[in-house]
Amino acid sequence: MLNRNRILFSQKLEISLIAVLVILSHALTPDTDAKMMSADVSEENLAQATYIIEREIVPDIDEIIVLDAGHGGVDSGSVGENGAYEKDINLAITLKLGEYLTENGVQVIYTREDDQVAWIDTTEDLQKRIDTGIHASASYFISIHLNSSEYNDGARGFEIYTDGRSDDIVMLASSIQTALNGLAYTADRGIKNTHEMGSLYVVDQNPVASLLLELGFISDSSDLTYLNSSYGQQEIAKALGKAILTHLI
Repeated sequence: MLNRNRILFSQKLEISLIAVLVILSHALTPDTDAKMMSADVSEENLAQATYIIEREIVPDIDEIIVLDAGHGGVDSGSVGENGAYEKDINLAITLKLGEYLTENGVQVIYTREDDQVAWIDTTEDLQKRIDTGIHASASYFISIHLNSSEYNDGARGFEIYTDGRSDDIVMLASSIQTALNGLAYTADRGIKNTHEMGSLYVVDQNPVASLLLELGFISDSSDLTYLNSSYGQQEIAKALGKAILTHLI
């Protein structure tokens, strides 16, 4: 499926370049009428060419991504020293990531889109999240979380959890690791295998290829300042989105 998408992407890029050459050749034709064309018309042609490129090279992506904002409702998750709730930061980043992916042609399904949820039992709640991906025949399930420790005890950084069930999910984890390192907002604590580090329900009990991202420590003042800011959330969402798109196409 991924190879087919790459072929489609290449074909659309080739078509786009041909269209650009045709437009520019008309704009640069040295006849009398062409010489009389104003600069505004030339700029219009260039704008048209640019539009064709932007419109045509968006690849066809068949994969469905489930985005899971960890915690929610009465379950706040961890709490920062300033009173910030993990559940709120998780949701903000998740929605921004979903918006970025949707704008780039990826079908996104959320396990929750707001805080109006009523959890009954922890295990039952986690299974409902998994069921969202199963019912959607999703290709990937990505759960967004924050880590926590004693306030400002030096623990900081992001971690990526996977069960390593396939080379594909490990490659996606590696792409995300590289993208987050590019932001240089915190330390890289590595990619963790849940079979070695301890089981995580939404990863190990999930038939859909899954990752759980701990994007930083809410208990660390430096991590929290970045994670709780609109700027930081947007940058993380964009970095994650680019990594996922690169993997898909």
